Amino acid sequence: MFAILVRDPLSRDPVRNDFRTVSEIYEMLFNDNDLFAQTIRFYTMCVMMHPEERSRTITSGMAKEFADARKIEFPLPSLFTFAFFDLDGTLLEVEEFDHTEPAQWKGRLLEMMGRY
Repeated sequence: MFAILVRDPLSRDPVRNDFRTVSEIYEMLFNDNDLFAQTIRFYTMCVMMHPEERSRTITSGMAKEFADARKIEFPLPSLFTFAFFDLDGTLLEVEEFDHTEPAQWKGRLLEMMGRY
């Protein structure tokens, strides 16, 4: 499984539009032929993970519970973090994702996904 973990509330501000960033990452994963060849190997999900004092329900549980159950550092060190799990749901690795350089996203995504 490949999860995009989001540390902070995502901004709808037009200047710092983090929702657009997540949308663009997903579009790249599923619309770019090179990335799609890797993506079809993964079940993908997006989980919002706030610091504990600001956590909120994400589905049936809380983000902190999701993190604790999977031994993921909480709160996350960067705005976007990618988590990779094996078929049994065991966490393989958590990797920070620098979203400030869109031109480097594809190469970085291919590099990370290729490792898992």
